[in-house]
Amino acid sequence: MRGSVFLVVKNAAIINNGIISDSLGTIQFNGHKDTSVSYLSGTQATTLYNLTVSKTAFGTTLKSAVAVRNVLGAYGGILYAQGNLILKSDSSLTARVDVVPATANVIGKTMVQRYFPAKRSWRLITSPLTNTATIFNSWQNKGVYAAGVNTCVSGPNPTGTVGNGLDVSIQNSSSMKIWNYATQALLPVLNTHVALSPGVAGSADNTGYFLFVRGDRSFSNFSIPNTNVTILSSDGQLQVGTQNFPASNVSGGFTLIGNPYASPVDFNLISRNNLVKRFYVWDPALNVVGGYVMLDDLDNDGFYTKSVNGSKQNNHLQSSQAFFVETISNGIAGISFAETCKSAGNNNILFRPVRPNQRQMQTMRIQMNKKNADSSIILADEMLLQCHALFSDSVDRDDAMKFTNINENIGLLRSAKLLTAERRKLLHPNDTLFLKLTKTTQRKYQLQVLPENILTSGLEAWLEDAYLNSSTSISLTGRSNYDFTIDSSAASIRADRFRIVFKQKKNLPVATTESKEEGIIIYPNPVSNNIIHLQLNNYPLGKYAVKLLNQTGQMVYKDALQNNSAKSSYTIIPKNDLTPGVYNLQIIGEDNTSTTKKIIITR
Repeated sequence: MRGSVFLVVKNAAIINNGIISDSLGTIQFNGHKDTSVSYLSGTQATTLYNLTVSKTAFGTTLKSAVAVRNVLGAYGGILYAQGNLILKSDSSLTARVDVVPATANVIGKTMVQRYFPAKRSWRLITSPLTNTATIFNSWQNKGVYAAGVNTCVSGPNPTGTVGNGLDVSIQNSSSMKIWNYATQALLPVLNTHVALSPGVAGSADNTGYFLFVRGDRSFSNFSIPNTNVTILSSDGQLQVGTQNFPASNVSGGFTLIGNPYASPVDFNLISRNNLVKRFYVWDPALNVVGGYVMLDDLDNDGFYTKSVNGSKQNNHLQSSQAFFVETISNGIAGISFAETCKSAGNNNILFRPVRPNQRQMQTMRIQMNKKNADSSIILADEMLLQCHALFSDSVDRDDAMKFTNINENIGLLRSAKLLTAERRKLLHPNDTLFLKLTKTTQRKYQLQVLPENILTSGLEAWLEDAYLNSSTSISLTGRSNYDFTIDSSAASIRADRFRIVFKQKKNLPVATTESKEEGIIIYPNPVSNNIIHLQLNNYPLGKYAVKLLNQTGQMVYKDALQNNSAKSSYTIIPKNDLTPGVYNLQIIGEDNTSTTKKIIITR
């Protein structure tokens, strides 16, 4: 049987002793007033594109292995899986269970697969089943190697098959973690001879895990950068009907939820009690081993804002995907899935009151990129700023907390809280964004600032680098890139090295023809308040020594700066108040060439 065939079987059976091609066809077991149980059996395994059951009293039994590649539709009667049903997953398709009405059910053991591409990365995943086998017998393949099947689960003090089930790894590190509600932290799984889904009741029994997938169980995958594709498989009872999960009862508490269905679900359609319309996922495509992405819908219009705009995650949560939700206030909280939450939104790339209109908001995204030797970049992390008169300048539920990645992180620090998305009132002069960078390594990086609808009359922005003591102008109409290096200096790796300061625009003094040649401007000059503003226009890039000498030639200030762009600004603030008078500011290059500018210091 080949091609796009639609075969209807009424009160009858199919016996497959040959070949049934999966192609694009559908087999439907039907019977308006069925008088017997239909069945599918045979000496050969059967692979179908779609399988649907629309019966009444007697249902359909699978007596031999049946794999479904696209849609399993249980629309009427009971489908008896008998341990023979497989929901397949590969690089192009992951089978899903369509909406199951109250008049239908799927009973018996089912195998659910989830395909993972060849990329060493962490994943937030679950098994959408109840009454499952152990982690060891499921995702570890009973400790047996088979090409392209399941994976290794490592951890501290592994004792293998007869012990705690953990695999021995070169790094002796934990590759599987579970969320602890009390401590609000991911803790290592120390024994895999426990059920993958601990419940047996069939209602919201599945657990979310943070799992590092290296590839299949090949021992070579313990060595970086080895990896290959693999398919994780688990057996158990499919969860159908309404699924209710309790959530943290503490304000601001997070709960890890596993999608209970073997189907994508639309977060817009999930019922929330005392939960923000927000969720966090792990995108394995980010950075080296993936990173967290926050999505929320503040104005409840069904469209989501992402903390990392380049992520392919949307409001459709995939089969076997787990995610975090956030509690609004102290008290009972929870999330409820109904069959009608299911969607056809397979995403193979990944796996309140009135709110502001998006077009009225000032928006700024700040990306942290790794810069390679060939000048190519890798997106490491990103944060979001949105400003509107309806937002508050204090940290509240409109702001999204930052989840810490395995690799590099960038966030906004406000009121001692680290945010991945900050919502505040419209920007004004003297506003400051305090950036926090963590888990950096000694290498080249780039900050990329992407403003949208943020231009305000008389406002300008400057990126201040505390390590280089520099201030670089940032465009409020287009993208700005700032390249920097993390070196061996402790000051270089400071988490608070960068901040963005918004200022009132100043009319710079017109430089003489001779400043134009040197590209150095001191403004304003005379200098007041013991603060010297230095601007380099089209000045040779590189590192410079800065010295300030009084009229007797005594050095009263010394520092270094790094000129990284065609137009850079720096702020010089001597520790001691300067006596009013005439001073010489020297800019000395690495080749000892020197340029001197005369400045006047006033009170």
